Amino acid sequence: MTMERNRTGGLILAAGLSSRMGRFKPLLDFEGEPVLSHMVKRMRQAGIGKIAVVTGHNREQLAPVLASLEVQEVYNPRYREEMFTSVLAGVDHFARDPACEGVFLTPVDCPAILPEDYIRTGEAARDRCACACYMGKKGHPLYMPRRVFDPVRRFAGPGGLKNALAGEEILRAESENEGVLMDMDTPEGYEKLLAFSRMGYHFPTAAEALRGRRLLLVRHGQIRQHREKIFLGQYDPPLSELGQRQAAEAAQGLYRMPLQAATIFSSPLERTLQTARRISETVSLPVMEIPELREISLGRWDGRSIREIREEEPEAFARRGADPLYFTPPGGENMVRLRYRVLEALREIARRSGEKDLILVTHAGVINAVKCLLGQGDFTKILEMEKPAPGSVTVLEV
Repeated sequence: MTMERNRTGGLILAAGLSSRMGRFKPLLDFEGEPVLSHMVKRMRQAGIGKIAVVTGHNREQLAPVLASLEVQEVYNPRYREEMFTSVLAGVDHFARDPACEGVFLTPVDCPAILPEDYIRTGEAARDRCACACYMGKKGHPLYMPRRVFDPVRRFAGPGGLKNALAGEEILRAESENEGVLMDMDTPEGYEKLLAFSRMGYHFPTAAEALRGRRLLLVRHGQIRQHREKIFLGQYDPPLSELGQRQAAEAAQGLYRMPLQAATIFSSPLERTLQTARRISETVSLPVMEIPELREISLGRWDGRSIREIREEEPEAFARRGADPLYFTPPGGENMVRLRYRVLEALREIARRSGEKDLILVTHAGVINAVKCLLGQGDFTKILEMEKPAPGSVTVLEV
């Protein structure tokens, strides 16, 4: 399917201050041309005929580029405010065109979107909202059909576009292109995108990154117990006395192994660091904290009793049971997000260490996510997988 050239809009948000980047993002080089030019080209290759660019900061620098691209400029005088003001400016522009049936929206810092990502997202959407995803994690572009233009324009509450579309189911268009998740909001993000381009739009999978390695996955020892069962995500109680003994036993188990390791990689939560430090004392290896090895964040539910949440938020609690992979507690993350950050952690650990053995001190959810990423578990049933015991060592040969 190709887009109907006169009925589908493409909206690129390029009005921001680029403050975190420190350089003007629309004009940075990507594959031999300015980012903005590259993104317009990709939209046109997908068959998107009506393309508008929302400008604000450094508008005068973009003028010659816009003229050469023959796209419509939409100036946002409120560009110093939140990004939603640029969304509104762009949606207003396309709403005035009665022939426009919908619009693809993306910030200017997402240059690794491919033409097929637009096409696949449009096919998934039809007359509904949809966005490109990688491994289930939402990225860009976002497609909005015409019927949501007016509700978005009328929205006056907090939370920007996310809350403006809160009543809409946003369909997921799964992509094989990890670039749909990448942005260049920071210099580090820009360098990552350049590396992604150099590698042919392919970063290694977990199995590719870890091939020939042995993973020693240590679950932290038992925590201090609570009167009731709680949601234990990134809530951070210390180890109990039993947990301390379990950490010591895990350390002795590793000491008895013929290890080829240089570092212990640990989640930065206290219960994992206590376990990792005990191992470090025993096997004489340093500990390096990897933030992506933390347990799933449960937001406002973290540390609260399951009974309390079931009684006070019954609808949300029921949604969690019905949609265990994608349900996101208030202020937290879902299992799909956990899986992707664990993938990023494994790549980083493989990059940092050339040793055969990789010791990771982490959490039950992370260990099961690793197993799924390596094809040793069914991610759709991750919450049904058996949890490793506190203080246990799971050995995986890759």
